[in-house]
Amino acid sequence: MNHHKHPQDIKISGFHRRLTFAGVILLIPLSIYLNNYFTVFTGFYIGFMLYSILHLILHRPWSKYLMPNLQKSHIHHHGKYPNKGFSFSMIWWDWMFGTLPPKEAKISKKMLKFYFKEEDHDHLQDKKFLM
Repeated sequence: MNHHKHPQDIKISGFHRRLTFAGVILLIPLSIYLNNYFTVFTGFYIGFMLYSILHLILHRPWSKYLMPNLQKSHIHHHGKYPNKGFSFSMIWWDWMFGTLPPKEAKISKKMLKFYFKEEDHDHLQDKKFLM
């Protein structure tokens, strides 16, 4: 809930991300060596790591160039439509489950100021951001 009230107040630091990546480097050879159900855990672990990285990217202004529709949906999820836009890996999940924000929904400067840090005003002038 804290992440929805303060979208840029991400508690995971660079140290945590490096530690997670080191875990992947250790888990892959171990799961190959053991060749058992531990491999399934390694797959989930790698998936969680990729999920965390993608979520972090969506909270950066420059991600509008990489995944514009996904970021729009995620901004709406944090703003006016918390019961919409749950997927932040592929937009078609929300399409499939009927949780896309309405097509006529617009993103205001106020929503962008909330979603991004207040002191990050350079990207707010970009007309591509105001949808």
